[in-house]
Amino acid sequence: MEYFVQHTESISKNEPIKYKKYLAIALFMAIVGLVFYFSAQPASVSKSQSQVVLNLFHKLGFEDFTMRFVRKAAHFTLFATVALAITLVLNFKFKGFKLFFSSFMISASIGALNEFHQMFVPGRGPQVKDIMINASGALVGVLFMATCLYLFNKYNQSKKVSSI
Repeated sequence: MEYFVQHTESISKNEPIKYKKYLAIALFMAIVGLVFYFSAQPASVSKSQSQVVLNLFHKLGFEDFTMRFVRKAAHFTLFATVALAITLVLNFKFKGFKLFFSSFMISASIGALNEFHQMFVPGRGPQVKDIMINASGALVGVLFMATCLYLFNKYNQSKKVSSI
């Protein structure tokens, strides 16, 4: 019993933050791993994966969607997600402009690196247009996260004021 009391007293108040930080890092790494997994697929495999998504959209009534739209939307969405995840990670270290600028630059750099990586995948290659779409997705992800963090902080401040 004494061990338990000593051990629980030694747990710092920052312990929950440490776990959140590790969870955010794991999420970021999983998403980046997924991005590179998708881009490592040969062109034929990638096309068939996109076809499955396109068929789903058509079944849902979005008949005007094209393969090109699905593929470009995937770039945008993946890198918006990368930006969300890296912003969560960096939020433990940075605040304000530095947080969002760093998050954007890291996400956009991963997007450019991802396109470079495709040079070595059969039937695929880098496209400047895709780098721009990746960066656009990253920017939207960072702006979305900035809005969420702003609203979260504003809510917490109003909660503190109302509890006084």
